Amino acid sequence: MTTIPTSAFADQLQALDHEEHRSFVAALWSLAGWETTVDGDVVVCTRNGRERRLLVLPAGRLARVRYEPPPADQVDHVVSPRVTDGETTTVGDSELTLVDAEDMRHRLVYGCEPAAAEQLWDRYTDVPLRGPSWEESGDRWLWAHAALGAVSLVLVAGAVAVLVLGLPFLEAESPSESRVGALDGSLTAR
Repeated sequence: MTTIPTSAFADQLQALDHEEHRSFVAALWSLAGWETTVDGDVVVCTRNGRERRLLVLPAGRLARVRYEPPPADQVDHVVSPRVTDGETTTVGDSELTLVDAEDMRHRLVYGCEPAAAEQLWDRYTDVPLRGPSWEESGDRWLWAHAALGAVSLVLVAGAVAVLVLGLPFLEAESPSESRVGALDGSLTAR
């Protein structure tokens, strides 16, 4: 079965409030074999004597603007419910490793037992992690992209034709003449 697309996964994470998102992150790392505790906005993960401190960012834009993160030396990674381009983010003056929605989806779908992953996902969201609905969604996107590509190709071909051939209907073979007739057709202007 097809799994949830990254964009839909990120949308579901962003719909969680900050507390639910922190809890989801802690549960996700627990499924991967880490012992987790939540300390404010930081999920503390411990395994084999190693400790990782994950700063969980709030989902909403307004909440992120108002958000005051802890000092960067108190965290190892930053967890964002959004899909981002970079692999790091700045907290204070420090660059920290960023774990975004795409990374969490990969961890949940491929790094956890399927039944446990489904159970965790179902606890926090109301959409399936895997299922035929995502296949149909993918097919719709495929057709939409194909149609967009075809329209783009036609527009580019038209633009090239206009550049190469010119616009024949705008060209005049003789000096322009303009005739304006009145109702009776007696008025002619040149």
